[in-house]
Amino acid sequence: MDHIVYIGIGSNLGDRLWNCRRAVELLAQYEAMKVVRVSPWYESEAIPVDGGERGPQPWFINGAIEIRTTLSASELLAALQGIEREMGRELPRSKGAPRTIDLDILLYGGAVINEVDLIIPHPELAKRSFVLAPLCDIAPHAVEALSGHSVKQLLQNLEAGFRVQAHTDSNSRLCAVAHIAQAQGRCNASR
Repeated sequence: MDHIVYIGIGSNLGDRLWNCRRAVELLAQYEAMKVVRVSPWYESEAIPVDGGERGPQPWFINGAIEIRTTLSASELLAALQGIEREMGRELPRSKGAPRTIDLDILLYGGAVINEVDLIIPHPELAKRSFVLAPLCDIAPHAVEALSGHSVKQLLQNLEAGFRVQAHTDSNSRLCAVAHIAQAQGRCNASR
C-alpha cells in the first residue's frame, strides 16, 4: 500500500543547497519511494537552543518534499537516518546543532504515531514557518491529524517568528526577504 508522506529537508553546513538537492536524489534512488513534488527552497535563521539567543550559526536552506512509499513509518525513518549518516550527519542528533542534512517526517498520511524514537505528525510542525512555508507550496490542503488543520491554516495561524526568505535557485529567481506574513500571503495568493 502506498502512503503519501511529507518530509522536511534542511542544511546549514557546507554547500547547503547542494546538500538538500543531494538528499532528494538519494531518496529517489529507493525502489520503495517515489518523489512526487519538491518545494521551492527557502533560507531561514537557525533555531536558538534551549530558548537562548540566536547564535552565529549559518542560516538553513529548507524545503519539503512529497513522496509515495510502501515503507512503514519506522522503515522510512531508518532510511532517512541512513541518508543523513551517508551525508556526514552524526547520530544521535544534537538538538539545535549545525548539520549537513536534516530529514524529518512531517506527515505520514493521516497517521498519528507516538513512539520513543518517532513522533508523527512532527511535534514542532505547527510552530515552524521554515517548515510550513515550503510545505504549503506543495501541499496546502494536507491535514495535520492532531489539530485537524490544513498546512495552509497552520501557516495562517502562525505568529511572526524566525525570518524566512526565498532562496535564489539555479534559475536565478528573485530572492526577496519574506517575513512569515509574506510567506502566508504567498500561500494564500497561490491557492
